[in-house]
Amino acid sequence: LLSTARGATAEGSPTRDAKVGQPKGLSEYGWGETAYAQSSASQPQMGRQWEGDFCVLGIETSCDDTAAAIVHSNGTILGESKRTQDELHAKWGGVVPGLARDAHQEAIEQVVEEALSNAGLAPKDVDAVAVTMGPGLEICLRVGFQKARDIALTFERPFVSVHHLEAHVLTVRQSDPSIKFPFLVLLVSGGHCQLLVAVAVGEYKMLGGTLDDSLGEAYDKSARMLGLDVGGGGGQVLETLAKAGDPLAVKFGVPMKTRKDCHFSFAGLKTAVRLAIQKAGGNLTAPLANSS
Repeated sequence: LLSTARGATAEGSPTRDAKVGQPKGLSEYGWGETAYAQSSASQPQMGRQWEGDFCVLGIETSCDDTAAAIVHSNGTILGESKRTQDELHAKWGGVVPGLARDAHQEAIEQVVEEALSNAGLAPKDVDAVAVTMGPGLEICLRVGFQKARDIALTFERPFVSVHHLEAHVLTVRQSDPSIKFPFLVLLVSGGHCQLLVAVAVGEYKMLGGTLDDSLGEAYDKSARMLGLDVGGGGGQVLETLAKAGDPLAVKFGVPMKTRKDCHFSFAGLKTAVRLAIQKAGGNLTAPLANSS
């Protein structure tokens, strides 16, 4: 899956034009139609052993949640477990990779054991082991990979590498099996904000993506400029306040509304928030003063 690097041609030579006006994640990790759909790795070779009933142990450690689940081939979650790190990172105003990795290492054994126990299964009972391999924080992804690898090797089970963004896209078919290919997807995950068409498993057409700041980054920085606690995410705290606020108090423009494509831009909105705070008398050098 790690094919064409972002901002480089298929031959590997970086080009200036490839970096201008292109959404983030277009060819990152071979994602999108630039390389991923054509990759042989993206076309699973499903043998007869994957027909009928089977269950998979899935492990996720891409950011600040340590999670595991046992999923049946019909989409039923047989057992799951999760540890969050919200309190750990709250005082830092965002996820600290090193702290996140250490928390994953401390929790991974118990999380996997709980998921298996809740499913009434032992590691030898699962038919395959799947794990998120990227995008994500590399040192955090490594924790999940090592645990999944160890189980797969110990019990001689197939190891399945999962693309983080593809998993988000396909989850909708788990929750609603009536959804058929092709379908339109708005994907908002971490640094990625993408509009794409899911044609089939392993085949996706990118319609648009983020040209600059991610939506989450815009929310987090806006919340920090207001002096708010962003431990649980800037979007969450801003939404809570907005529900009790005046929707007509500040008028913001709609980014790129005259541009005839499906790309997104959030850097301008972040700047508009900063100017609105300054106009209202807010002190950006001492943002805690704005929280009142």
